Amino acid sequence: MTTIRTPARIIPRAFPGIKPAEVEEIIANSRIKTYPPNSVICKEDAIEHTFYMILEGNFEVTKTINNSDKRYLKTLSAGDFFGEMALIHNAPRAATVTALTDAILLELDDEGFNRVLKHSSSVAMAMVGEISNRLRQNDEMAIEDLRLRASELADAYQKLAEQELARREFLSNIAHELRTPLMIASGYLHALNKGVLTKEQLATSMETITRNVDQIVTLTNDIIFLQEMDLVLPEFQSVNMVEVV
Repeated sequence: MTTIRTPARIIPRAFPGIKPAEVEEIIANSRIKTYPPNSVICKEDAIEHTFYMILEGNFEVTKTINNSDKRYLKTLSAGDFFGEMALIHNAPRAATVTALTDAILLELDDEGFNRVLKHSSSVAMAMVGEISNRLRQNDEMAIEDLRLRASELADAYQKLAEQELARREFLSNIAHELRTPLMIASGYLHALNKGVLTKEQLATSMETITRNVDQIVTLTNDIIFLQEMDLVLPEFQSVNMVEVV
C-alpha cells in the first residue's frame, strides 16, 4: 500500500537535490491514483492538463508516425515523470503513455504544477534537462525517419527505373513482332493491287495474308489482355487457403 512515505522517497529520485520542504509542497499539491494494466494515461494529440510521476509500475511510451505506424519510444518506471511538455508549452500530448502493469501515479494539475515549478529550482532544472533530452530524442527520431523515407524513395525510384526499362523492351519486342507480319501482308497486298500475281500465286498470297493478319490480331489481343490485367490485378486480395478449405 502506498503511503505518504512513498512519494517522499520517490520524488528525490526524479529531482536530485530537492529540499524536503519542496518535496512536501509537491505532495501537498498532488493526488495519488492507481491504474490497472493497459490503462491509457495520456493519449497522443489529446488536450489535458496533468503532470504525472510514477510511484510504482511500468509504462510504455509510443508515438504514431506518418498517421499509421505506431512506434515504441521507451519504457518508464518508478521515479520517471511525464506530461510536463504539454503543460509548459500548452500543447496537445506528444505521445501515448500506457500502463504495462498495476501502477500508482502522483498527479498534479496545471495550477499545482505551476506553483511547484515557481517555488522549486530543483524541479525547474530537472524539467529543463528532461525537455532538452526529449527534444534531442525527437530530433534523432525525425532524422531517422527522414533516412528511412529517403531509402524508401530510392528503392521506389529503382523499381520505377526497372519497370521503365522493361516497358521499353516490351514495346520494342512488340514493335518487332508486329512489323514482320505487317510488312509481309503489306507486300502481298501491294502485289495484289498491282495485279502482278498469277492465279496460282493468288491463292498462296491470300493464305499468307490471312495468316499474318491473324498473327497481328493475336498480338493485339494479347496487348489488350495485359492492359486489362494491369488494371484488374490491384483489386485482387490475398486469401488464406487454409481458412477456405
